[in-house]
Amino acid sequence: MSSSQHSTNIIMNNNKNTTILVIPFPAQGHLNQLLHLSLHLSASGHFSSVHFAGSSIHNLQIISRFQGWPSSSLSTLRMHDFPLPPFSTPPPNPSSIFPDHLLPLFHSLSQLQPFLSSLLHDLSSSSKRLILIHDPLMSFAAKQALSLKTSTHIQVFKYICAPCFFHLSFLPNQTSSDLVLKQFPGCYSDT
Repeated sequence: MSSSQHSTNIIMNNNKNTTILVIPFPAQGHLNQLLHLSLHLSASGHFSSVHFAGSSIHNLQIISRFQGWPSSSLSTLRMHDFPLPPFSTPPPNPSSIFPDHLLPLFHSLSQLQPFLSSLLHDLSSSSKRLILIHDPLMSFAAKQALSLKTSTHIQVFKYICAPCFFHLSFLPNQTSSDLVLKQFPGCYSDT
């Protein structure tokens, strides 16, 4: 059995009274993918509840840009707005390899631990099993979940938001030089 089949079996078996908590990194490409994953998990009907925790401003943004599902599907998720402390946002530096302008956001995320601890405690006390799915940039959530002193069985999964464009960017180097990737139907919104 492959490791992905094993992971799927772990998630899909014994899911009565199983709660899922999804914690994305607050950036559009990360939020959107994990929101859609959350909706798929919720729509499956296999879990008692699916929770999505993001900053209030990012949750509002993702809901306003929401597409590809009936609007009523959002009601199947339990959205949690965490308080993102104010931080400065300097303009992007085009000469920087690393997106330095995001560093204040990274630093502000470290202040979320009390909120996250409270949410994890509440969810773990009301279910026999808690599955945490988090963005790798929010790895402190896994550490926080695994440090809980509870009788709830907790499983942690890292969901890597690797856009297909990253993988496709290597194709021209591996095939003929006249290959041009011009369209990706369904990947972009017209708005």
